[in-house]
Amino acid sequence: MTVAQDNKSQWLSIEQKYLPVHFQLAQLLDLVMSADIPQHKILRGTGLFYEDLVRSDALICPKQMAVLVANTQQYLSHQEVSFRWGASLWPGYAGVFSQSLGASESLLAALETLKLFRHWLSPVVVPDIHITDTLCLVYWKNTYGVDEKVRRFFVEAYMSALVSLTIEHSVDGQSHWRCGVQHLDANGPHRVYLGEHVSCLNMDVMVIERREAEIEWRKGSMHLRELATQQALTAYRHVDAETFPEAVQVYLSSRLSEATSVAVAAEAFSMSCATLKRRLSAYGTHFQALLDEVRMQHSLYLIHVLGWSNERIADYLNVGDSANFRRAFKRWTGLSPSASRDKYASFIPRQIKSNQSSHTNSELPPSGLPEYAL
Repeated sequence: MTVAQDNKSQWLSIEQKYLPVHFQLAQLLDLVMSADIPQHKILRGTGLFYEDLVRSDALICPKQMAVLVANTQQYLSHQEVSFRWGASLWPGYAGVFSQSLGASESLLAALETLKLFRHWLSPVVVPDIHITDTLCLVYWKNTYGVDEKVRRFFVEAYMSALVSLTIEHSVDGQSHWRCGVQHLDANGPHRVYLGEHVSCLNMDVMVIERREAEIEWRKGSMHLRELATQQALTAYRHVDAETFPEAVQVYLSSRLSEATSVAVAAEAFSMSCATLKRRLSAYGTHFQALLDEVRMQHSLYLIHVLGWSNERIADYLNVGDSANFRRAFKRWTGLSPSASRDKYASFIPRQIKSNQSSHTNSELPPSGLPEYAL
């Protein structure tokens, strides 16, 4: 069976209108309007009018959200809007999606909901969540290829949202997240909204110990969460859909040790090479970029969590010898493997690394990174 035949969901596009306007856009507009920015300036280029914002049935697409964020940055570039928006974003007002998130009985359960409803709770830049024996890792993917400044706005918002949600619901009122960001301003708001454990890394990632994520939350209810989840799956079309680049990366992750190419991937998706390239181009990306991102993500995990050698990683990723891997890794991350080890040394605590490395189930399965059954 090909990937296309096995895919039961329609691939989402950046121009697909599926998001109710009151889910997240209304919260962002409240912040912007409080700064006395004229509505027409913020809505310019979005194709939205004020009348649309008060209609309960109005739908918007990720592209409209991205344009509105770009307008916001133009007029409110120094007012921490991304962090402020994120801090009040979740559970939020996204109907049954928020109900499912708010009823989570633990952070681990919240990550399950966030993974399932990522395109509804975290549109434009979505979380890629992996759970190992000892760690929970959250990467942030620019799934629609939006402008870098816009991408950063969403990453800051959603990181802030996840930290705020954790603090609000945890028993001790603490976050315990360690956040790595690509752009860290020493005098900026990162530590105010994300906590003290913020590091400047070469990717945007959040890490927390699994034992912390498994602690029961104060207001959680498995029954209510499952009920809201089922209601969402029943009421909304394409609720479990993914974008085409996501589907390609899942395919690539399961075949990292095999020789792969555009032609091989196109055959798996029952389409021509030209069609695959054209579909990826519509998302602002291409095949090699997706393959590099998958290899980079696996490399970082293998180096910093499992402590694999360059030679072993090169063999696993099918990139030749260790010298080829070093060159490729520097192209992916801007750092050599040894420099990356030094940079991440204080980001992932030593006891976490040792626990993960010594665990009998810490080896990677054939499908790629260890992942919680979401």
